[in-house]
Amino acid sequence: MLRFIGFLVLLTLGASASAPASAAQPLSPADAQTYRSAFDLARKGKWTEARKMAAAAKDPLLEEVLVWLDFQEPGRGGTFTELHRFLEKHPDWPQRSALRREAERQMPESFPARVVIDWFKDEGPLTGAGALKLGTALMQVGRHPEAAELARRAWVELPFSPQDERAFAAAFAPHLHPAEHVQRLDRLLWQGDDGGARRMFPRVDAGTRALAEARLALQAMRGNVDALVKKVPSVLQADPGLIYDRARWRRRKEQYAGAAQLLDRGALNTPFAERLWAERDDAARRALDRGDPQLAYRLAKNHGVPSGAAFADGEFLAGFVALRFLHQPKAALGHFELLYAGVSSPISAARGAYWAGRAAEAMKDQAKAQQWYGFAARHGSTYYGQLAAQRLGWSEAPDLADAPAILPEAKAKFEAREMVRIVRALEQAGARDWTRPFFLRLIGEAASGEDHLLAAELAMELNRNDLALTAAKSGRGRIEMAQYLFPTRRLPAALGAEEALLLSVMRQESAFDPAAVSSAGARGLMQLMPATAKSVAKRNGISYQPDLLTQDPDYNVRLGSAYLASLLSDYGGSYILALASYNAGPSRVQQWITDHGDPRDKKVDAVDWVERIPFSETRNYVQRIMETLSIYRHRLGAGRLALTLDQDLKR
Repeated sequence: MLRFIGFLVLLTLGASASAPASAAQPLSPADAQTYRSAFDLARKGKWTEARKMAAAAKDPLLEEVLVWLDFQEPGRGGTFTELHRFLEKHPDWPQRSALRREAERQMPESFPARVVIDWFKDEGPLTGAGALKLGTALMQVGRHPEAAELARRAWVELPFSPQDERAFAAAFAPHLHPAEHVQRLDRLLWQGDDGGARRMFPRVDAGTRALAEARLALQAMRGNVDALVKKVPSVLQADPGLIYDRARWRRRKEQYAGAAQLLDRGALNTPFAERLWAERDDAARRALDRGDPQLAYRLAKNHGVPSGAAFADGEFLAGFVALRFLHQPKAALGHFELLYAGVSSPISAARGAYWAGRAAEAMKDQAKAQQWYGFAARHGSTYYGQLAAQRLGWSEAPDLADAPAILPEAKAKFEAREMVRIVRALEQAGARDWTRPFFLRLIGEAASGEDHLLAAELAMELNRNDLALTAAKSGRGRIEMAQYLFPTRRLPAALGAEEALLLSVMRQESAFDPAAVSSAGARGLMQLMPATAKSVAKRNGISYQPDLLTQDPDYNVRLGSAYLASLLSDYGGSYILALASYNAGPSRVQQWITDHGDPRDKKVDAVDWVERIPFSETRNYVQRIMETLSIYRHRLGAGRLALTLDQDLKR
């Protein structure tokens, strides 16, 4: 890297020296106002004026943040020299990979080979443009085997612009074999890159091209797909990508049995098994609805995902079907044990352990069941941890501990961190919309539970309940801090729903951020869609003012609580039905009642009913809210932490 730095100095002679590090303290009032004006300009897209305004501040810290933001604007990525200097100066800032990708694209073609090699010494290329430059440089200095290895890996794994793709294919043609072309095409097809995939057609054999033509037609829901599928050679008919696209096509055409038929085979060997799981999950759940648990079990157990969320969901669903529908507790126990061993989060661990206990109980092995319930109950703030505790006969859980006191020396060390200073300065300058990435980076740097606690305290000091909750969740298992993991807030009087329920909903919907706006347009503490809010306001004689949904928390809560109360009334007080409806809509909930029974009926197992909700988002939503109900009742002054989840599910 020394060679590269020396070369760069020659390019930037005359550049001013960097500003001295600023102190870990709030901005001066004058600087705060200057930066407030600068960020206002940035929001209007006036980046040149914004950076000029920021340069007038005495403390340069947020000037660098504006540069960071400017670099990420489309068409304003900065020159290579600017990007390199920024990356060198701020190696730990958020979005490093994005800035580095832009630097690779901007790196001049005229750079000497050894300078290029030196720049990539510690971090390999992230783009096709970077791989082309590094590979060319390696060839120029005679390191041909390294260049060939890089070329093959980059061709399969990295994104290329059409221009870089042509140049790369020409430069490294001798090193790119048919297998690499097929693998690259496969990745592009999984990514749904129609143009990129078609550019690969001249480089693959006729059979692979026929496969790609069929997949692209299926992805685009074009007509005449059957004819294109028939043109695919028999040896490629079982290609995992083709199976996925055909199953997806059939699902979207509501040909559910046909989709399941395609997927009903052993685990498919593909790096994209998680994508396949989405179709398998849907097909398995629909097979259950059609009364075919054997098919559902085969679809779930052959998920083929080695780890992660899809692995956990696949093992769970296989075990759930085996236990509750096939009455094969021994097979179910194997799946739940794999689930428990293969996850790390408290929520997933408790889920695996609880259901392992249920399977052991079905096998009449009470000792093993009690042991598994005990493992689950260790995670007492989780849904299945609480259900397991109730299975053990507990009526109360240990009180959740608030955070311990922090020593002044640790606090001072924390305050000196650059990310802390940036977060404070952004909030002071009214730039809260850009605080989150820096706060998340601060959490990512946490080396101890104490660091998570200090981050949560910082967020609360800045009136950012949402960030405090994020810090508390990330520190779960390292440190107890119930006041941040389960925050409360004052609620307006005379609400139509239980206060603990409302707080639980706010925690899940917005993380207590009154200004939250979702990608779908839901707004405020209770994430109300404007149309829903307008309808609720009209029914309740409240003036509808859309701006207040994010500007007046009490207004949002009044409308949200009125809507939730109406759903509770519609469903006879059932919390799980009202919550599922709040998240997914009343029409879907009615369909689920038709398909799976009514959880208010004593003959219907409410725990099973929640697990059969077909949308993972809604399933998780209901469970996360229900698990915090008793905790919020306790925090609101209901005495000991009573375990009531089983009863609450059956309301």
